[in-house]
Amino acid sequence: TTLLNMALLLHIHFESKDNAQTKECLESIAKVMRPAFPGLKTYAFHNATGTSKWLLTEVYADTKSFDDHVVHPEGKELLGKLVSGFVDGTVHTDVWSDEALPESTKAILAGFNSTFHELAAGYVFNSGS
Repeated sequence: TTLLNMALLLHIHFESKDNAQTKECLESIAKVMRPAFPGLKTYAFHNATGTSKWLLTEVYADTKSFDDHVVHPEGKELLGKLVSGFVDGTVHTDVWSDEALPESTKAILAGFNSTFHELAAGYVFNSGS
């Protein structure tokens, strides 16, 4: 177990028009983002059993990693496909940060109906799996 440096945590929740297609798209995003962005420490998604509700959790070591990942051409294309094709309604994002967010990051997150929270001291660990 190692201490996980976390500058930015996103909890993104939305409803899906098609759970199978949403899962496939999220898996594709993960395959692109994991090797390209070592600053993306956690990318996890879950579907509430028997519903169309989804929760996506992303943890970044720094805000630059977040800013860089949203402009990655393949990732940007897949995110557009997810939002325009499978999201039913509005995406809501809770943004937790332990540092002052740059205006560029806030501008990106504003497009996802974000609510901003400041992280107090805490302990987060990564099991390394």
